[in-house]
Amino acid sequence: MSCARRWPVLALLLAAALSPATAPAARSAVAAFPDGPPDSQENCDAEAKLLLAPSQLQPAIAAFNAQPKSHTKVYFFDTGALDLLSQGAIVRLRQNDKGGDLIVKLRLPHDGKITPSSGGKERCKCEFDVIAGVPIRSYTVATGFSGVPPETGEQLAQQLSPSQKRLLEQAAIAIDWTRVKRISGIQQTDWGIAAQPPLPQLTLERWEWPGGEALEVSGRFAVANEALGYAQLQQLVASKGISVSKQQSPKTTLALESITHAAVHQPSGNHR
Repeated sequence: MSCARRWPVLALLLAAALSPATAPAARSAVAAFPDGPPDSQENCDAEAKLLLAPSQLQPAIAAFNAQPKSHTKVYFFDTGALDLLSQGAIVRLRQNDKGGDLIVKLRLPHDGKITPSSGGKERCKCEFDVIAGVPIRSYTVATGFSGVPPETGEQLAQQLSPSQKRLLEQAAIAIDWTRVKRISGIQQTDWGIAAQPPLPQLTLERWEWPGGEALEVSGRFAVANEALGYAQLQQLVASKGISVSKQQSPKTTLALESITHAAVHQPSGNHR
């Protein structure tokens, strides 16, 4: 039996050994990797993400004994029609009391693959986000940022590093920078959660924006263990009696669609 064929069998056996209740979730998660774990030769990280019901903030903090970690302001850049997001591109700027960074991230289909590069103080990362049991390959190039966040696409394009521009070019992302603008800021609050074996240290993250919010718990795993890790994360949340959101999607998509939908339907004129 090949390694790829052993993968689902071993994962399910281990899941059943941990708890019979874990096996169904493990089957669902492992189904996302039918031919074995994602290619690890790229040295990709992997992160399992689970959206919680927003009303579960305080119960989650108490159940996990979560400790305050940081407060960050997050700005996204896109067109009113979310043309970048629709092509798998995310451009965001984060600022907190420790500094700031400007990030270009590409989310590709599971079989999509490019070769990003970075230089100087840029940080280049390959990662698999597992959301709703489905792995999404992503590439990120981040660079430090200080000062006032750009407002227009033209201003933003001037701030992008050569490596960030190459990343967009490699993926053939079509961008009309004259239509890109800064989208309403999001307040991000993080809490740290101590490791609870077999799970590693987790993060509880809340996003707040005008008219909406998202609450997520996540953990990083080895790529080869990501499907099982997602199942274990589901089991842990259920064991704490915490309700998950009915909508399991990337929180970036959730936030941007909510913000742009509200902007489109905002009444014109002055109303008192």
